[in-house]
Amino acid sequence: MNENTTFNIQHLSFNITKGPVAEWLGKALQKLLHRFESGRDLQLLKRHCEGKYLSRSFREVDLISLQWRFFIIMTLKIIRWLGLIACATIIISCFLPWVYYPAVNETFTGFHVVKFPSGNYYGKAGYTIVTLTIIITAFMLIKKVWAKRINFFVAGVLFAYACRTYLVFTGSLFKDEVTRKPGIFLVLLCSAIILVASLFPDDEKKRLA
Repeated sequence: MNENTTFNIQHLSFNITKGPVAEWLGKALQKLLHRFESGRDLQLLKRHCEGKYLSRSFREVDLISLQWRFFIIMTLKIIRWLGLIACATIIISCFLPWVYYPAVNETFTGFHVVKFPSGNYYGKAGYTIVTLTIIITAFMLIKKVWAKRINFFVAGVLFAYACRTYLVFTGSLFKDEVTRKPGIFLVLLCSAIILVASLFPDDEKKRLA
Protein backbone atom coordinates (compact mmCIF):
# COMPACT_ATOMS: atom_id res chain seq x y z
CA MET A 1 0.00 0.00 0.00
CA ASN A 2 2.81 2.37 0.92
CA GLU A 3 4.71 1.64 -2.27
CA ASN A 4 1.64 2.27 -4.41
CA THR A 5 0.93 5.46 -2.57
CA THR A 6 4.52 6.62 -3.00
CA PHE A 7 4.42 5.83 -6.72
CA ASN A 8 1.20 7.72 -7.23
CA ILE A 9 2.52 10.73 -5.39
CA GLN A 10 5.77 10.70 -7.35
CA HIS A 11 3.88 10.29 -10.61
CA LEU A 12 1.57 13.14 -9.73
CA SER A 13 4.50 15.32 -8.75
CA PHE A 14 6.19 14.57 -12.07
CA ASN A 15 3.13 15.66 -14.06
CA ILE A 16 2.78 18.84 -12.06
CA THR A 17 6.39 19.86 -12.55
CA LYS A 18 6.28 19.18 -16.29
CA GLY A 19 2.97 20.91 -16.97
CA PRO A 20 2.05 24.63 -16.70
CA VAL A 21 1.48 25.98 -13.21
CA ALA A 22 -1.93 27.30 -12.25
CA GLU A 23 -2.01 30.97 -11.21
CA TRP A 24 -4.06 32.77 -8.62
CA LEU A 25 -5.90 35.59 -10.44
CA GLY A 26 -8.05 36.85 -7.63
CA LYS A 27 -11.10 34.81 -8.62
CA ALA A 28 -10.01 31.18 -8.84
CA LEU A 29 -7.18 28.96 -9.90
CA GLN A 30 -7.11 29.27 -13.66
CA LYS A 31 -4.88 28.10 -16.47
CA LEU A 32 -4.94 30.77 -19.17
CA LEU A 33 -3.85 30.32 -22.75
CA HIS A 34 -0.20 31.26 -23.22
CA ARG A 35 0.10 33.90 -25.90
CA PHE A 36 3.78 34.82 -25.82
CA GLU A 37 7.04 32.99 -26.51
CA SER A 38 7.77 32.92 -22.77
CA GLY A 39 4.97 30.34 -22.29
CA ARG A 40 6.31 26.86 -21.54
CA ASP A 41 3.91 25.15 -23.92
CA LEU A 42 4.86 27.46 -26.77
CA GLN A 43 8.56 26.95 -26.22
CA LEU A 44 8.10 23.20 -26.61
CA LEU A 45 6.05 23.70 -29.77
CA LYS A 46 8.59 26.13 -31.16
CA ARG A 47 11.46 23.63 -30.78
CA HIS A 48 9.48 21.01 -32.63
CA CYS A 49 8.62 23.40 -35.44
CA GLU A 50 12.15 24.61 -36.15
CA GLY A 51 14.52 23.11 -38.72
CA LYS A 52 14.54 19.42 -39.43
CA TYR A 53 12.21 18.67 -36.51
CA LEU A 54 9.25 20.14 -38.39
CA SER A 55 6.68 17.37 -38.46
CA ARG A 56 5.00 16.09 -41.61
CA SER A 57 1.60 17.36 -40.51
CA PHE A 58 2.87 20.95 -40.24
CA ARG A 59 4.46 20.70 -43.68
CA GLU A 60 1.25 19.45 -45.22
CA VAL A 61 -0.72 22.28 -43.62
CA ASP A 62 1.78 24.86 -44.90
CA LEU A 63 1.63 23.38 -48.39
CA ILE A 64 -2.16 23.46 -48.46
CA SER A 65 -2.13 27.03 -47.16
CA LEU A 66 0.29 28.15 -49.88
CA GLN A 67 -1.74 26.43 -52.58
CA TRP A 68 -4.92 28.06 -51.33
CA ARG A 69 -3.31 31.51 -51.23
CA PHE A 70 -1.98 31.04 -54.77
CA PHE A 71 -5.45 30.02 -55.97
CA ILE A 72 -7.06 33.11 -54.42
CA ILE A 73 -4.42 35.48 -55.84
CA MET A 74 -4.75 34.03 -59.35
CA THR A 75 -8.55 34.19 -59.16
CA LEU A 76 -8.47 37.85 -58.16
CA LYS A 77 -6.07 38.65 -60.98
CA ILE A 78 -8.29 36.88 -63.52
CA ILE A 79 -11.37 38.75 -62.26
CA ARG A 80 -9.50 42.06 -62.50
CA TRP A 81 -8.44 41.39 -66.09
CA LEU A 82 -11.97 40.30 -66.98
CA GLY A 83 -13.20 43.63 -65.64
CA LEU A 84 -10.74 45.57 -67.80
CA ILE A 85 -11.65 43.49 -70.88
CA ALA A 86 -15.34 44.08 -70.17
CA CYS A 87 -14.69 47.85 -70.04
CA ALA A 88 -13.11 47.76 -73.50
CA THR A 89 -15.85 45.49 -74.85
CA ILE A 90 -18.72 47.63 -73.62
CA ILE A 91 -17.24 50.69 -75.33
CA ILE A 92 -16.94 48.76 -78.59
CA SER A 93 -20.48 47.43 -78.23
CA CYS A 94 -21.83 50.99 -78.26
CA PHE A 95 -20.81 51.19 -81.92
CA LEU A 96 -22.36 47.81 -82.79
CA PRO A 97 -26.01 47.35 -83.81
CA TRP A 98 -28.35 47.27 -80.84
CA VAL A 99 -31.84 46.92 -82.29
CA TYR A 100 -33.62 47.16 -85.65
CA TYR A 101 -37.01 48.86 -86.03
CA PRO A 102 -38.87 48.01 -89.26
CA ALA A 103 -41.26 50.93 -88.62
CA VAL A 104 -38.51 53.45 -89.37
CA ASN A 105 -36.23 51.02 -91.22
CA GLU A 106 -33.35 51.95 -88.96
CA THR A 107 -30.77 50.06 -86.94
CA PHE A 108 -30.06 51.80 -83.64
CA THR A 109 -26.68 51.87 -81.94
CA GLY A 110 -25.40 53.69 -78.89
CA PHE A 111 -24.68 56.75 -81.03
CA HIS A 112 -27.21 56.41 -83.86
CA VAL A 113 -30.83 56.91 -82.81
CA VAL A 114 -33.65 58.53 -84.81
CA LYS A 115 -37.08 59.80 -83.84
CA PHE A 116 -40.14 57.67 -84.42
CA PRO A 117 -43.10 59.04 -86.39
CA SER A 118 -44.93 59.28 -83.07
CA GLY A 119 -42.25 61.61 -81.73
CA ASN A 120 -40.55 59.16 -79.35
CA TYR A 121 -36.81 59.54 -79.05
CA TYR A 122 -34.71 57.16 -76.95
CA GLY A 123 -31.58 59.29 -76.83
CA LYS A 124 -27.95 58.38 -77.47
CA ALA A 125 -27.18 56.17 -74.50
CA GLY A 126 -23.69 55.43 -75.81
CA TYR A 127 -22.33 58.73 -74.48
CA THR A 128 -23.40 57.98 -70.91
CA ILE A 129 -22.16 54.38 -71.05
CA VAL A 130 -18.76 55.33 -72.47
CA THR A 131 -18.29 58.14 -69.92
CA LEU A 132 -19.09 55.88 -66.97
CA THR A 133 -16.86 53.12 -68.35
CA ILE A 134 -13.87 55.45 -68.71
CA ILE A 135 -14.31 56.56 -65.08
CA ILE A 136 -14.49 52.94 -63.93
CA THR A 137 -11.39 52.00 -65.91
CA ALA A 138 -9.44 54.86 -64.34
CA PHE A 139 -10.47 53.84 -60.81
CA MET A 140 -9.55 50.21 -61.52
CA LEU A 141 -5.98 51.32 -62.15
CA ILE A 142 -5.79 53.32 -58.91
CA LYS A 143 -4.69 51.08 -56.02
CA LYS A 144 -6.41 53.00 -53.25
CA VAL A 145 -9.23 51.98 -50.94
CA TRP A 146 -11.26 55.11 -51.62
CA ALA A 147 -10.96 54.53 -55.37
CA LYS A 148 -12.33 50.98 -54.99
CA ARG A 149 -15.32 52.22 -53.02
CA ILE A 150 -16.16 54.92 -55.53
CA ASN A 151 -15.61 52.46 -58.36
CA PHE A 152 -18.17 50.05 -56.89
CA PHE A 153 -20.76 52.85 -56.74
CA VAL A 154 -20.09 53.98 -60.33
CA ALA A 155 -20.22 50.36 -61.53
CA GLY A 156 -23.62 50.00 -59.88
CA VAL A 157 -24.84 53.12 -61.69
CA LEU A 158 -23.53 51.73 -64.99
CA PHE A 159 -25.29 48.40 -64.48
CA ALA A 160 -28.57 50.12 -63.58
CA TYR A 161 -28.31 52.39 -66.63
CA ALA A 162 -27.50 49.40 -68.87
CA CYS A 163 -30.62 47.59 -67.61
CA ARG A 164 -32.70 50.71 -68.25
CA THR A 165 -31.24 51.04 -71.74
CA TYR A 166 -31.99 47.41 -72.54
CA LEU A 167 -35.62 47.76 -71.42
CA VAL A 168 -36.14 51.01 -73.34
CA PHE A 169 -34.59 49.88 -76.62
CA THR A 170 -36.04 46.37 -76.67
CA GLY A 171 -39.49 47.12 -75.25
CA SER A 172 -42.34 46.64 -77.74
CA LEU A 173 -46.11 46.30 -77.71
CA PHE A 174 -46.42 44.13 -80.80
CA LYS A 175 -44.66 41.04 -82.10
CA ASP A 176 -41.72 41.62 -84.48
CA GLU A 177 -41.87 45.35 -83.73
CA VAL A 178 -38.18 45.30 -82.77
CA THR A 179 -35.32 42.95 -83.62
CA ARG A 180 -32.64 42.63 -80.96
CA LYS A 181 -29.00 42.71 -82.11
CA PRO A 182 -25.81 41.43 -80.37
CA GLY A 183 -24.70 44.90 -79.27
CA ILE A 184 -27.48 45.40 -76.74
CA PHE A 185 -26.77 42.03 -75.12
CA LEU A 186 -23.06 42.85 -74.85
CA VAL A 187 -23.87 46.09 -73.04
CA LEU A 188 -25.93 44.25 -70.45
CA LEU A 189 -23.44 41.40 -70.02
CA CYS A 190 -20.32 43.56 -69.77
CA SER A 191 -21.92 45.92 -67.26
CA ALA A 192 -22.68 42.92 -65.02
CA ILE A 193 -19.07 41.68 -65.30
CA ILE A 194 -17.75 45.15 -64.43
CA LEU A 195 -19.98 45.27 -61.34
CA VAL A 196 -18.72 41.87 -60.15
CA ALA A 197 -15.09 42.81 -60.81
CA SER A 198 -15.46 45.98 -58.75
CA LEU A 199 -16.41 43.89 -55.70
CA PHE A 200 -12.98 42.31 -55.41
CA PRO A 201 -9.81 44.05 -54.22
CA ASP A 202 -6.92 44.80 -56.53
CA ASP A 203 -4.07 44.56 -53.96
CA GLU A 204 -4.25 40.81 -53.23
CA LYS A 205 -1.08 40.66 -51.13
CA LYS A 206 -2.37 43.13 -48.55
CA ARG A 207 -5.69 41.34 -48.35
CA LEU A 208 -4.09 37.95 -47.73
CA ALA A 209 -1.26 39.06 -45.46
